[in-house]
Amino acid sequence: MREQEISKNLLIKIPPRRRNRFIVHIPASVISVEKGVFKKTFVAGLIARACGIFRVDIIDIYKDPDAESEDVIFLKKILDYIRTPHYLRKILIPLDKDLRGVGVLPPLTTPNQGSFEETSKNYEIREAVIIKKSRDKICMEAGLSDKICVKRDKLRKKLDVGDIVYIKIRGEEFIDFIDEDFLKRYYWVFDVSTSDSLRDSLRKYDSYLLISTRKGVYLDEEISRKILEIFDKKDLSIVFGSPEKDPDEIAEIEKWDLNKLIHISINTAPLQGVRSIRTYEALYITLALLNNIIFLSKSF
Repeated sequence: MREQEISKNLLIKIPPRRRNRFIVHIPASVISVEKGVFKKTFVAGLIARACGIFRVDIIDIYKDPDAESEDVIFLKKILDYIRTPHYLRKILIPLDKDLRGVGVLPPLTTPNQGSFEETSKNYEIREAVIIKKSRDKICMEAGLSDKICVKRDKLRKKLDVGDIVYIKIRGEEFIDFIDEDFLKRYYWVFDVSTSDSLRDSLRKYDSYLLISTRKGVYLDEEISRKILEIFDKKDLSIVFGSPEKDPDEIAEIEKWDLNKLIHISINTAPLQGVRSIRTYEALYITLALLNNIIFLSKSF
């Protein structure tokens, strides 16, 4: 019976949004250690893929002691680029020398990029951007052969040029706007923000901290149950250290004590077979395990 219930949920075309959010805190130095724009861009793509696969809601890039401010800016540019549907990039993203390596990025294919279809309803959901607005109509770019223009009386809220909307289309035909309640029920893509330090990054969110570190506890049954109890009430902030330093060491350099904050330190790769695990590798491992714990609890 339980297997049948889980199988039904696997058939959902657009993945559901979790009850509470996954917020990932990534140090900018994850790309500082890479040489050249192409390798930095590729690593950023790996981070984006991990966060898309496991339905992360927010990626917060913080400037750690081993990073330069330019690393924060670069990483955000790449993540903003990859999260944007390809047909909107020329409109929303200006030409930039930091983007010259984007050809190495893997496709993200999150639902906002038109990669999921509501086939049972015989329409496709697309992200679009408002490009023109007049007294009686608005026009949108949605990656079709021509822009879509509709009467303003179809709008359910005030929209301005540059705003992102989600629409239903059938072929090249506009059907309707997607309502807010529907949008809130499903996962579309992550947002990207930046912080000047780890401390600033953690202060932004009213969330419970899970610190990824080799010094942490293993995800046994007791810890998994505790995480589930917390996640039932609060967002989870999943915090990763730099290639050289754990989060508590970064906090110490910033002159504050991470251990004074309520948190759980977790080790998601016990008995590792390599000398060190790279930050983006820890990201995949940790998110996969947390996703599985929450999925099996039927929180999805």
